[in-house]
Amino acid sequence: MSRVCVWALVIFNGLWALDSIALLVSDWVQPTLLGQILVIMNAIMSGLIAEVLIFGFRKSNRPVMA
Repeated sequence: MSRVCVWALVIFNGLWALDSIALLVSDWVQPTLLGQILVIMNAIMSGLIAEVLIFGFRKSNRPVMA
């Protein structure tokens, strides 16, 4: 995969996690307790995916920021 694709996925997953939390603290929706738990789990998983992508990219033989 190209660097651009990897960083695009990292940014997308990071934004998805932040938007999931923003959805809960906004007044747009009123999810049930189960809904809140699922949105929080979704945010955690999206953040973890972004972190794993960064970790894998750093462990590859290509420089990260170059």
